[in-house]
Amino acid sequence: LRGCSIYIKNIQYIPAAIQKKLALCLKNTLLLQNNRLIFSLTEGINDLEIQEFHDYLIGDAGCVTISVPPLRDRRNDIPSLASLYIGEENQKLAKQVIGFAKNALDILRQFEWPQNIAQLKKVLNELLVMTTDSYISEHDVKIVLNKERKICGTSVQAVNIKGTLDEITRSIISSVLASEKMNQTKTAKRLGISRSTLWKKLKD
Repeated sequence: LRGCSIYIKNIQYIPAAIQKKLALCLKNTLLLQNNRLIFSLTEGINDLEIQEFHDYLIGDAGCVTISVPPLRDRRNDIPSLASLYIGEENQKLAKQVIGFAKNALDILRQFEWPQNIAQLKKVLNELLVMTTDSYISEHDVKIVLNKERKICGTSVQAVNIKGTLDEITRSIISSVLASEKMNQTKTAKRLGISRSTLWKKLKD
């Protein structure tokens, strides 16, 4: 391949064995030199599993990092993002939804969006399927977001105090990771340890 743009999405979901094979491919071929490769990941989701590959991309491969703030830090973008998505889905679902009823959009803005854009799209898709009017109601938004809160809440793990000290430590770290939405940096800060120490403890 030469002169192509190759986009590899959500590298945090690639198994470790495949990551190593991909790294070897990039090292031993001219794929990286002859093409434009774009990798994306959601920071904090399974980031322990991609640490080595991530370090290779930033270090040896010389990739440039472009960070996009989480949706909760740019809530003012939600109306325009929602409008674009509704326009696309109207055609697929044969709907004629114009937008949101009074206060419905404000409720969307107040949600934390732990899963960012993917979660927003999921919520909007469910709302579009539900609504039979031209405007998405405040009532429907509350129903869907309440369901999302329950789903997100089930990811928090209980601490298992049975087993060896290492097993208990791992359980505590896993629980804090879950409560911090799998954000490694926030977890390390809460536990009072460095990010590299956190990574080593979970790798052991």
